[in-house]
Amino acid sequence: MEKCSGIDAVHNFWKQVWQSPQDYDAIDDLVVEDFVFISGGRRIDGREAFKKWVEDFSGAIGNLLMQFLSGGGGPGRQPDREGRLPALVHL
Repeated sequence: MEKCSGIDAVHNFWKQVWQSPQDYDAIDDLVVEDFVFISGGRRIDGREAFKKWVEDFSGAIGNLLMQFLSGGGGPGRQPDREGRLPALVHL
């Protein structure tokens, strides 16, 4: 696993795992085995459980479009050509 900044790691994770085409197997290289994630008060323990959660969540939300912002927010979010509003990730 290549060492990178936290911001680069987030960009890489979103690019490989969330953006189409999703590569759920990339989680094996990007997340430690004993990873713990909490979503909606529910604790997801371990890499395999997290991978399953990502697959299920991705199926529920459809094609997620991420827009990364550095610093402050960004007014005027506009839908893309397919009508999707971008989710904003503040770094």
